[in-house]
Amino acid sequence: MITTVKMRAPLGASVAYLPDGSTKTVDSNGFIDCPIAFINTLENSGWTVEAGEFSSATVGNGFAISAVQTYAKRICADDAGAALPAGSFRAEEIRMLLATALGATDTSIGGAEGHLKVVADGSASIGHLYGLWGYLEMSAAGKVNVGAGVYGMLDCPSGAVVASVGACFLAGSNDLRGTHTGPIVGFAIQNPVAGTFDGAFSFGGSSGAISNHAAGSPASKQLLIYIDGVQYAINICAVGS
Repeated sequence: MITTVKMRAPLGASVAYLPDGSTKTVDSNGFIDCPIAFINTLENSGWTVEAGEFSSATVGNGFAISAVQTYAKRICADDAGAALPAGSFRAEEIRMLLATALGATDTSIGGAEGHLKVVADGSASIGHLYGLWGYLEMSAAGKVNVGAGVYGMLDCPSGAVVASVGACFLAGSNDLRGTHTGPIVGFAIQNPVAGTFDGAFSFGGSSGAISNHAAGSPASKQLLIYIDGVQYAINICAVGS
């Protein structure tokens, strides 16, 4: 069982002081082996947890990934053979708190980042290159009520304000001036390896995304969308109508 994790000490420190008052000698790379039990109680300003060294485009600084070693970090959890009670559970939680008002600056803040940088030609591969992978896997005995590979959630309670747009999923880009041999889109659905999807989307009738088409039959609906802050409707009809 793993009992320690390598942590980067405060910049320039030669000796690190742990929350229990003990000390650790910092190695030549600025790291110490810290007991896992202390991670949740670290209060010393300047502590960070790092694995590998950051480099924008140079190899050899991070963990070496190979056919044998396919990951740099793995966290495994299970229900210990007992049904979990009502609540939300996850193998890992990453949280950022914004507690100070922002100025009129181009400031982006997130709870987590999945980032793949491509500096070589990967276009010959028929696999997928992605910044973040959400995966719901079901065995033959698995059953779900509502399931998803990625769950985007947004809360806006009474008193909260969305000034421009709020979205559970948001598409954007810093630069799209490259060559578009294939289309670049905000959302794409690929052919499954086996079987087919039942549809592109699934809406709840009271979700706010759908309204009745007043001029059409009861089976006709309108899909509500916004373009530059103005609401529009796309007329849709029942299959076979």
